[in-house]
Amino acid sequence: MQAPAELRLPSAPGGIRWRAATLDDVDLAVRVYEAIAAVDHPEWAESAEEVAEEFRHSWVDVTRDAVFAFDGDEPVAFGHVYAPDGVDAIYRVFAFGGVVPARRGRGIGRALLDWQIARGRQILAASERRIPGWILASSTDTAPETARLLERSGMRPARWFQQMRRELAEPIPDTPLPAGLRLEHLDEARWEAARIAKNDAFRDHWGTQPMTEEQWTGFMRQDAMREELSFLAVDDSGAIAGMAITFVHPEDFARQGYIGGYIQFVSVGRPWRGRGVAKALLGAALHASRAAGHEAVALDVDAESPTGADRLYTAMGFRTVARSVQHVLEFA
Repeated sequence: MQAPAELRLPSAPGGIRWRAATLDDVDLAVRVYEAIAAVDHPEWAESAEEVAEEFRHSWVDVTRDAVFAFDGDEPVAFGHVYAPDGVDAIYRVFAFGGVVPARRGRGIGRALLDWQIARGRQILAASERRIPGWILASSTDTAPETARLLERSGMRPARWFQQMRRELAEPIPDTPLPAGLRLEHLDEARWEAARIAKNDAFRDHWGTQPMTEEQWTGFMRQDAMREELSFLAVDDSGAIAGMAITFVHPEDFARQGYIGGYIQFVSVGRPWRGRGVAKALLGAALHASRAAGHEAVALDVDAESPTGADRLYTAMGFRTVARSVQHVLEFA
């Protein structure tokens, strides 16, 4: 693969100053993310904890993988290229960040994305694995200019996702587990077993790669993770048949307009699919969230999920409130 041997900071447009990010820039990145969120996805914004975790990962070199743009002393753009471990069939490089809405249309986003793609190509070219490489970035239906920018850069729209929400004041259907399974909360003692079960369940999901122990531990240790709202379906041998993991971000309550959490994912192992396990896990999460005083629960779903997850969530009372697109630049 052709990739630049050296990568300089963007130099355009005029009057904009660029610099590499550092580990001390978490709050600065959050400022940019919050400004972007106000337009692109008003219900949530990246937290300082999430950004700090991304910066700390062993596969991240912040000074090489992230940049800021300044107009005077004001940060107006932030971009991060993120290539997680857990490579199996696809080597994925994610391009995160963007330009604050007030400074869009001046060429800053174009310069930032060009830099991110070039850095992504460097990462892919350095890999010894001879597998397909993807550079991915997302756009939302509320920011069509981002989609146009990505497409002009060769990043085709590849997958559509729906953000769905479920009001908890509405009746929650009775969804018992099939015989031979019981519900348990997910505690730290089951983290590794849950990671293995999750990786196995998501093997046939688009663009998904297995999570490493480092990724999973960082994910589970976030303050937002709620054991009391997260459930395992366990068989008589103690094996995990499925799980539903819920996070709660109180800092987003004002943005989203309700008190409630976010179901990160619902997964069911292949032998148990089609038997009501996902419904039972989802029902348990909804009942627990209501008991915790929550008003609604949200989640995101792949519109083309091989398990028909969008139909499951609709049947359980979820309604689509927003859409996003995952764009991909592919390399053989």
